[in-house]
Amino acid sequence: MNVSLLRERENSLRGANGRLALAALLITSGVAHADLDYSNSFDAPDLPGYGGDMYGAAQIDNAFAQSDLKLVSDGQSGSWGTWVGPKVWGNCTSFTASFEASFKNGDGGPGDGFSFWFGDMEGVTDFSGGEQGLNSILNADRGITASFVSYPGANPGVYAKQGVTTFASNGLGYDPMTYNGHQEAKEDSGHARFRVEWDVNTGMQIYVGWSFMAEEVLWVDAQGIRPTDADNWTFGFSARNGGINQDVFIDNLVINAVPAPGAAVALMGLAGLGRRRRRD
Repeated sequence: MNVSLLRERENSLRGANGRLALAALLITSGVAHADLDYSNSFDAPDLPGYGGDMYGAAQIDNAFAQSDLKLVSDGQSGSWGTWVGPKVWGNCTSFTASFEASFKNGDGGPGDGFSFWFGDMEGVTDFSGGEQGLNSILNADRGITASFVSYPGANPGVYAKQGVTTFASNGLGYDPMTYNGHQEAKEDSGHARFRVEWDVNTGMQIYVGWSFMAEEVLWVDAQGIRPTDADNWTFGFSARNGGINQDVFIDNLVINAVPAPGAAVALMGLAGLGRRRRRD
């Protein structure tokens, strides 16, 4: 992703105080047609509802002058955490979501893992979830999930799912993004990079890149994931700690979505998200 273009886009939205301004837009085919852009570096905990909502153990961790979303915490077995993003799409035909992640486990290797999901949150009251996805979406057999299973005893890998069905998967060990120290895990330079792409015609692709790699590589290709009811869906992250516990950090989330022709899309609070940290 072009860093200079991202900076231009961010600067164009900044207000006089240097913060990104809150946005409330309505885009309709025939009036305007534009990609929908959302970014969050999780450094604005003073703006609840605009940066997303947190449930369970999820919190903002701003230790060492680095703000990250922490879904679950090291030392807290039997816990879960979920972050739910704002509803930014009416009906989209494709999206690309990129983000960074890392684990901190003071006792050694990685725990259970986390998931990035996209689904119907209408009427949802149970926000529990984990590496397999958000339980409410899975139980309703709706939505799509990029599942990052890291526990060595549970077939670690990357799984592409629609509802409860796995369409494609590929084994993966998560040691390159797992650290013993808190500060190490929070350094942007050591984060793993992930990219999830979905298109109504080509399905879902998941890319993975470690900190020492120049770019992400295609890890899972699930061309069969083509839900037909992706109307007013929402995106989010979930993680779980079982017997082995760890910090799960998420940072620098960027989503670009393409709305369907003729769809009306309300964007509430897409900015107001503070500064986005970048690797230079």
